Amino acid sequence: AASPHSILREVTVHGHRWIPHTSTAAINGHVPKRSWCAKVPKSDVTFTQGCDNDEHFCDLDYWSAVLPPNQIRDMLRDCNDFFRSYGIRELTRGELLRFFGMLILITRFEFGDRKELWSTTPPSKYIDAPALGMKTGMSRNRFYEIMRYVVWSKQPELIPQKMSHEADYRSEYSIPSK
Repeated sequence: AASPHSILREVTVHGHRWIPHTSTAAINGHVPKRSWCAKVPKSDVTFTQGCDNDEHFCDLDYWSAVLPPNQIRDMLRDCNDFFRSYGIRELTRGELLRFFGMLILITRFEFGDRKELWSTTPPSKYIDAPALGMKTGMSRNRFYEIMRYVVWSKQPELIPQKMSHEADYRSEYSIPSK
């Protein structure tokens, strides 16, 4: 059987010469493995290298480890208070988590206009269509609605006296008028 390197050949693409890298030596020298540890705030859970050999953590467990313990609960409460006051359909916990996942997912796409992310037409024959609506189950209108009105944290009604940005505290972009 041929080795993977034997099928590689030198090519020129757009005037640039590409040469196959066949060395198994580490580029820039050996990089030793380092031990790491991440402790979930206010809990007994600690993640370390190889901690999931028993596969008892799901993807959501790892993702939740980066958030303060009550962040999702508080955001959901504050968003729904706000959504109700403007007659917008309330969020579910799953929908809020899906929204966060979509924010991370869209960083993997190159696009000019955000609505292209819901297109089911591939941008070229080599790249699949993003089709976020089909892949995530969230419509473009609902994503835009959440994006526009999401409440990341509860802000005090009265502006503290010594704030330097008092004029921008409640900008027209963050709090719509009723």
